[in-house]
Formats: sequence, C-alpha cells, structure tokens
Amino acid sequence: MFEIMTFYDLLGVEQNASRAEIKEKYQKLVRQVHPDKQELCDSNHFIEIDKAWKVLGDEDERRRYDAELLEKELENEICIQETIDSSMLSKARDVFYYPCRCGDTFSVEESQFKDHSQNDLLLGCNGCSLFIKIIFSEINVKL
Repeated sequence: MFEIMTFYDLLGVEQNASRAEIKEKYQKLVRQVHPDKQELCDSNHFIEIDKAWKVLGDEDERRRYDAELLEKELENEICIQETIDSSMLSKARDVFYYPCRCGDTFSVEESQFKDHSQNDLLLGCNGCSLFIKIIFSEINVKL
C-alpha cells in the first residue's frame, strides 16, 4: 500500500477541516509561494495550491473529491481480482453475477446495479475476500 499526496496534504489541513480553516491555510500558502512575491518560487507549486483550493473550497467539488479519495483508499486496501465492463455480467432473475476464481460468484441485485450505473462499482465475492471493479462504459448486460 502507498500514501497518496492529497489536496489536504498540499494545503496542510486535516480532511475534516472547515472551509474557513482551508481558506486560511490557502491564503497563507499563496502569500508564501506566489510567483510575484518570490523570485525563485516554483510556479507549478503555486498552481497545485490554487487547484487544491478550487476543489476544497467548493462544497460540491470537495464532496466529489472526498468520494474519489475514499475509492482510491479502498482500492489500495482490498484485493481487486480484475476490472470488468458491466456487459460481462450475466443475469439470473433480478441478480447480476460474475464468476470468481474461488468457484463462487460476485453478485449484485438489479436495483443496486442500476443505482451505480453512473459510477464504477466495487463488488465483493460471496465466497472469498476478492473484489472486482465494474465499469459502466455501456449498460449492455447479457440476459
């Protein structure tokens, strides 16, 4: 497992920091690294700090970013057997399924499947600790 540098790390705040705390840190960092204030400043560092603020300073963007971080964290902690397209799933009654190498299956009810059709889905095997990642490039599931 590896650590990823997050926008929170870049700004030096905790993930549960308030918007006001994030803004304060951002403004302090901008004063320190702004290319107009520092001759030897790395402009890429300033750009990254500005990008972090644009995401973390906007409530909707921050919520999306936090969800992406959680997904990356989960992917690092679990064993993903493979990534498959949703069209590779089979269907029986109201359940979509995919075989696992342990002999059991990964399965998801149709209602849950439809709820995730706009996002990738991590699905655990019913018989072991493996996961698959289902991507929804097109919903063309075999009947």
